[in-house]
This record gives sequence, structure tokens and C-alpha cells, in this order.
Amino acid sequence: MDLSQFEYVIAIAEEGSVSKAAERLFISQSALSQYLLKLEKSLGVKLFKRINRKLILNYAGECYIKAAKDILIIRKNLLKSLDDVSDSKKGRFSMGVTPGRGIDLFSSTYPKFYEKYPDVEINVLEIRSSKSLEQMLLQGRIDIATVSTKTFENDLKYEFISRDEIVFIIRKDHKYAHLSYAASGKRLSIKDLMIFNDEKFVSVSKNSTLRSRIDSLLQEACLTPKIIFEMPTLPMVGRLVEAGLGVGFSFHPYTKDLKDVVEIYLEPQFTRCLWAAYHKDSYLSVSELYYINLLKEYNAINNPESTQ
Repeated sequence: MDLSQFEYVIAIAEEGSVSKAAERLFISQSALSQYLLKLEKSLGVKLFKRINRKLILNYAGECYIKAAKDILIIRKNLLKSLDDVSDSKKGRFSMGVTPGRGIDLFSSTYPKFYEKYPDVEINVLEIRSSKSLEQMLLQGRIDIATVSTKTFENDLKYEFISRDEIVFIIRKDHKYAHLSYAASGKRLSIKDLMIFNDEKFVSVSKNSTLRSRIDSLLQEACLTPKIIFEMPTLPMVGRLVEAGLGVGFSFHPYTKDLKDVVEIYLEPQFTRCLWAAYHKDSYLSVSELYYINLLKEYNAINNPESTQ
């Protein structure tokens, strides 16, 4: 059986368009259209209905897609289990990460993984939001992802990696540097952030997962900050704060190497958990399990406070 037929129909269903699916699959639109017509003719039923110029699955299509995804998962699990049985150290899996923390963890842990599994290829996809990564896991488009989430998908499994605290960062020569945790040993009430109301702020971009948390913190502090820079990653935010261009929020792991920046710890404490997520029905190969354990091990050694 040619399993590519399942991948074709799944792509059409997820994209809602033959043209977009063809682009994703790197085949011509006409070839994919002809394929779908032949498939529906052989099955004796239509799989899609067209609503507002978008292809939507009908009941037959929903049944087909469910079975197709189940078959593809079974095939992938079988190949992984056969590799393990044969004690093969070759293979491939896909890893979804977010910019910043996800990329940082991968680049820090991959060298050790490569030492043990030089012939296992990891296809890394950088996706901006954790929710998008979870959807890709549910669709079977990636095998593992590092995600930050407060709500869990029923069809995914989550393994705890770290808990990172949100901190307020300023230059060490700032007039309020004495409020840093290192200098005072105390936390600053979120309401007292009002003293920074006239400051220039550096923030992560609006489409990042952290930005919504920061915006809610600012609202709770009754702050209406003047944001002069919006950066795609937290390391870039930290570097601009260190350069004296403003103040901002970050996570503790990103500030450790900033020599001219101090952290103000907040009360109440605000944290973000990082998880390694994968589909509950997927078979994790020995190399995939090893990599997840590497993530946990690296974080326990380099950020021991974040494992609490």
C-alpha cells in the first residue's frame, strides 16, 4: 500500500486547499487534484465539501482521516521499534522548538547526543508558539516538542523539563539597582513596579508566548509602559537592557551571563514550565528517550533552581 496517499489527504484537510497542500508536499497542484479525484472515485464517496472556497472534510472524510492518521502512527511506531530490536543506532526524528529557550536547549544538548548517536538525524523545526507545536504533534507532523503551556492536550504526554521564573531586569547602575534580589535579598511587590512607569521598556514581540504573560503582569501593576523596542527573543531583550536602552522582563536562565544587568524578583512569583511533549500513542525510540533525558539532565546541572 502506498502510504503517501494518506499524507496527501491529510495535507489537504489541514490546509483546506489543494494548492496550499501541494505547496507543502512539493508536488504540482494539478497532480494533487487528479490524485484526489481518482481516490474519491475508487472509494465511491466524496471526502470533502467546499464552503466559502475552502475544502472541509465531510463525514466520510473524517472517517478516512482518522484511519489514515492511525495507520501512519502504527507505521512510524513499527519502524522505530524494529530499529530498537535490531539495536540500530541509526534513525531519524523531528523536534519542534520555540525561539529562544527551545533553541538554546537544543544547541546545548545536541553535541552530547551526537557523541552517542552520530547516525541519528534530528530534523529541527523552529515554531514561534507552543500551541502551534502542540497542534503539529497532534497532526503527527513532528515527534517531540519543547513547549510552555498551562493547559494540556488529552492526546499528548508531557515530561517536566524546567520551571523558569519571570524576573524584571535593569542595568546594575540603575538608580533602583538596590532593589535587586542580589542586593536586598527581598522580592518586590508587583504593585511597586509603578516606580518604573516613566521608564522606556524593551519587550519580546507580541506574537510570543511570553508576551501575553508580561502584558497581564503590567496590567496587574497598573503600568502603561512606553515600549520602544520589540525583539523576537529574550536574549536580544537582555542585551538591549544591558546596553542601557531600557528595562524589561526576562527569565532567569537568560540573564545569568549578562554582567551589567541585575534581576528584581517579583512578589507574587511568576513562573513558566517547560515540557517535553509527544503524542500519547507514539512509540519513542531509545534515541528519543535518551534525548529527553538529556534535556532534563542539562537543566538539572545548569539551572538546578528551575527543577524545583
